[in-house]
Amino acid sequence: MPKNNGGKSVSQMRIHTYSRDEILRKLELSQRQILIFSRDLARVYRAEKATRRLLQIVHQKLRAIVDSMSDGMLAIDERLFVSDVNKTFERVFNLSQDKLKGMPLAQVFSVPGLQEKLRYMQEKKLRFASLEWQPEKSVEQFYQVNISEIQGQKKENKGYVLLFRDITERKRLERLKSRFVTFASHEIRTPLHGLIGFLNLIYENLQNRLNDEEKHHFRLLIESGENLRCIIEEMLQVSTLKDDSTLMNLKEISVQELLQTVLKRISFNANAVGVEISLVGEDVALFVDHQLIAKAIESILKSIIGYANYETSIQIHSTKEMETCKITLFCKNIHFDDTDPDVFGDNQSSMDTQICGRNRMWNLGFPLAEEIIQWHHGSIKVEKQKDKNSLFVVINFPISSN
Repeated sequence: MPKNNGGKSVSQMRIHTYSRDEILRKLELSQRQILIFSRDLARVYRAEKATRRLLQIVHQKLRAIVDSMSDGMLAIDERLFVSDVNKTFERVFNLSQDKLKGMPLAQVFSVPGLQEKLRYMQEKKLRFASLEWQPEKSVEQFYQVNISEIQGQKKENKGYVLLFRDITERKRLERLKSRFVTFASHEIRTPLHGLIGFLNLIYENLQNRLNDEEKHHFRLLIESGENLRCIIEEMLQVSTLKDDSTLMNLKEISVQELLQTVLKRISFNANAVGVEISLVGEDVALFVDHQLIAKAIESILKSIIGYANYETSIQIHSTKEMETCKITLFCKNIHFDDTDPDVFGDNQSSMDTQICGRNRMWNLGFPLAEEIIQWHHGSIKVEKQKDKNSLFVVINFPISSN
C-alpha cells in the first residue's frame, strides 16, 4: 500500500471535507476581502495619481523659474555628466540641451580650473565654491561660476548645480573705480607732500618768533595735512581690495592679540586727548585677515576718539556667544554736538558719511570699518545715547573657519 512522507498510509490519513454551506461562506468571505483590497488599491492609486499630478505642476513651475533666470544654469550628476541646462545657458553659450545632456562636462563645455575645483569639492566634501572665468573668445566678458552640491536623502553626493553670472559690468566698474582712486589720490598726494613740506619749513624758521596760539595753529595745519595723507593712503589700500576670500590673507588669530595690536597703534592718539582704554573679556580664536580687521577696529576707535575728552573712557569687551565672537566697545562721556555730522547713527546714510571728527582725528572711520567687517561675513551695530553721553559699538564675527 502506498505511503506518504509521514509513514502513514493514505487510508489512515484524515481527509477533511467541506460542506456546501462552508464552501459558500468561504467564497463569500474571499469576495469581500477582494473587494476591500480593490477599494484600498483604488484609493492608493487615486492618491498616487493626485501626487504625480501635483509633482508635475511643481516641476513645471520650477522649470519655468529656472528658464526665466538671468543666470545660466548647468546641472551635472555625481559622475560629472551633464543632466540639465536652462534656456539662458543655451542662449548665452549657443549650446542646446540635446547636445549636452548625458555627455561628460569636460568634453562638451570647458572652463579652465572647473574640473580641478569639482574634484577638490569632492575630496574635501565641500557644498559650495565659486570661481571667475573669462572665455578665451571674449576679451571683455567675465563670468562668476557659483557651484552648489546636490545632496540625497542620506546626505550623499548626487551632483552639482553651476550658475554662470555675467559680471562684465561689475568688472568694468571696478576698473574705473580703481583708476579713478589711483589718479585722484596721485593728483592730491603730489601737491599735499609739497604743502606739508613747506609748512614744516616755515614752522621751523618762524617758531622762535611765534606765540603759543600761533604755534598751535601751525601744528594743527601740519597734523591735518598728515591725517589727510593717511586718508589717501587708506583709499589706495582699500581700492585694491574686494569682497573675495581668495584675495584676503585669512589666518587664525586670537581676538585678544588682535585687540592688543590695535591698542598699540592708537595709544598715541588716545593719550593725546586723555582717553582711557581698557580691554577685558574672554579670548576667542578668529579666522580672519587680521591686518584688515585691525584696520577696521582702529578706524572705529579713531572716530570715537575724535569726539572724546579727558573724561572719556572706552572699554573693549570680547565674548563668545554660540558660534559668534562678539566685540563690544562701550564708550562713556562722549561729547556729542548737534552741529557735528551724525557719523554714529544707525541709518545707512550716516554710515556712508566720511568722518571728519574734531580734535584733528580725520580718517575713513565707520564706512571703511563696515565694509571690511562685511567682507568677513560679520556685522556692526551702533547705539548712541545722547542723554547719557555714551556710545555702544557691537561687532559680530562668525567663529567657524568655513
